[in-house]
Amino acid sequence: MALTLLLAACGGGEPAGRFSAVGALDAADRFTVYGGGLTQGDSFVPTAEVWRLDLATLAWTALPDLPTPLGRATLAGDWIAGGSTTGWTETDTLWQVNGDSVIATGLTGPGGRHKSMSLLIDGQMWLFGGKSDDQETLIHGDIWRTDGQSWTEVSTHDGPAGMYRHAMAWDADRRLAWLHAGYDGTDTRTDWLWSLDVDTGSWTQHDPVAAPPARASHTLVTHEGKLHAWGGHATDTSLWSFDPEASTWTEYPAALAPLPRDAQVADLAEDGSLWLIGGDPVDEGTPDFVIDVWSLDLASATWTEHIPIRD
Repeated sequence: MALTLLLAACGGGEPAGRFSAVGALDAADRFTVYGGGLTQGDSFVPTAEVWRLDLATLAWTALPDLPTPLGRATLAGDWIAGGSTTGWTETDTLWQVNGDSVIATGLTGPGGRHKSMSLLIDGQMWLFGGKSDDQETLIHGDIWRTDGQSWTEVSTHDGPAGMYRHAMAWDADRRLAWLHAGYDGTDTRTDWLWSLDVDTGSWTQHDPVAAPPARASHTLVTHEGKLHAWGGHATDTSLWSFDPEASTWTEYPAALAPLPRDAQVADLAEDGSLWLIGGDPVDEGTPDFVIDVWSLDLASATWTEHIPIRD
């Protein structure tokens, strides 16, 4: 640990494997990873660490820590919301990314919850669902939005009663927020697909052809009019793409792909490549949590490994 801290202070080293962190790419092709859960002895603990990966050099740099350890949170734009802090205690604090630092806004809102999802829509953070273990395992189906100054509950109709560990993506052309898989209000893992018209508040549940197996804590992005899903299933390493016009899923198996996993961090680069970092792989021959780095060319469904799993 002392060597790791020394390397980090010098701008070198790399983060330990982690799960349920949040992160995003910036315009300079740097991927910043905030918090997450780490192995500590026989336990798992949230961390306050913040690390940045330069995609051009594949060099990691340690940034200033979060104000508190934080895992299982959600990020959209410059905001991080909810999650769990020390002792896996849930929080409803809203944090704001300010350059290389993260600060508490002092704003609280929807109530403490973890494993919710959020999207940046019209410059605001929209937060969907989540779970509250301290409220008799309450699974939320509500939606909130914030501009950083206040929270407002969003009124919708005909939608799911509850959702957590789901994946979401914003379709700006259609003005739709897409929700895929995760757990429903009965704590059942699903393969469902929903879209929310954010202008009317109307949910639509889709019944597409050839849906992928049920999954959770996976990745969903929109690119060139289609949805692309990866991860969150014990044995599945395929890319799955959904065409909203045809209402059909297509599977793209890969000869070379990351180990099947969930709770990874992923984001879409401006060139259309999907970058994936770490998570919880389903493989007894690897550590519980990893920090490998991969990119996926969505056009060819081809993966490239950039940083392998460390022992």
